[in-house]
Amino acid sequence: GLDAAFRARFCPIALRAAFDEGFGEATLESVCYTRLAIPAVNLTLGEPHVFRSAHLPTAFHDQHIKVTDVTIAATAAPTYFPHHQIGDHAYVDGAMWANDPSVLALAEAIRIHNFENEQNQSADESYFIDNIHLLSIGTGRAQFSLSPPGADAGLLYWAPRVADVMGTSQVQGIHLPLKYFLGDRYRHINFRMLNKWGLDEVEHIPELFEVGK
Repeated sequence: GLDAAFRARFCPIALRAAFDEGFGEATLESVCYTRLAIPAVNLTLGEPHVFRSAHLPTAFHDQHIKVTDVTIAATAAPTYFPHHQIGDHAYVDGAMWANDPSVLALAEAIRIHNFENEQNQSADESYFIDNIHLLSIGTGRAQFSLSPPGADAGLLYWAPRVADVMGTSQVQGIHLPLKYFLGDRYRHINFRMLNKWGLDEVEHIPELFEVGK
C-alpha cells in the first residue's frame, strides 16, 4: 500500500544476519584468495564507488570495512532495500551504474598493469591487454520491444518501462567496446528469459540454479 511510497520494500535485518553468519568479522583486508572489485554508488559524495580487496596498495581505504557491510551496500537496490550506511557515507546498489561490471573488470586489470609499471616492478604479462581473457556470466537476458502509442508518450507510458529499457540497453551496450578491445578473448554467457522475473521473486531461485548447472 502507501507504506511502499515512504519505505523500502524489505527489511535488511535478516539479510545482515545471513551475511554475518557466512562472513563473520572478516574484512576486505582478509580477502587473500582472489581479487575483488565490487561496484556501489556513494550517495553522500554523489559518485560511483568500487570496494576493493588488498590486491592494490592504493585500495587501503576500504580494508577495514567488513565483508558483510560491503555486500549489503553493493546490493541495496533502491525501493527494495534501504541504503546502507558505512561511517559517514550512504551507499546503494552498484547496478545503478555497473549492471554488467565487465568493463570494470577490464579496467581493474589495466590498473594493476599500470601500477606495476609505476613501481618499476617486473610486469606480469598476463595483465597486458593483448593477453587478457574475460568471462562474463549473466543472470538472464531480458528482451524488450516497445511500441509507444501514437507519435508521443508521456509519464503514464514510460514510468513502468523506463528502468527496464535503461538496464537492458546498458548491458547490451557494454558488449560493443569489450568485443572491440578483446575480440575473441571476450566471452559472455547468458540465457534468454522466456518470462520476466522480478528482482524479489525468490521462487525462481531453483530455476536459476538449474540454468547455472
